[in-house]
Amino acid sequence: MEIDLGKNEDFNKRGMARKEDNYIYSRYYLDVEPNENIKQEEYIFRTAIFLENLWSIGYKAVTSCNF
Repeated sequence: MEIDLGKNEDFNKRGMARKEDNYIYSRYYLDVEPNENIKQEEYIFRTAIFLENLWSIGYKAVTSCNF
């Protein structure tokens, strides 16, 4: 998988405080793309594991997926 970190141009500190599960108000975003040779099921599984790892170390994270 390829993971790029981006700065959210729509970041809103007030909105972030109100909506913990709304990615639009996050300061940063990760754009995750699969490798060419990965099956969709494997890509979804790896994305889920990555997200669970972020949660386990205390990061607040939500997804917006297009599978």
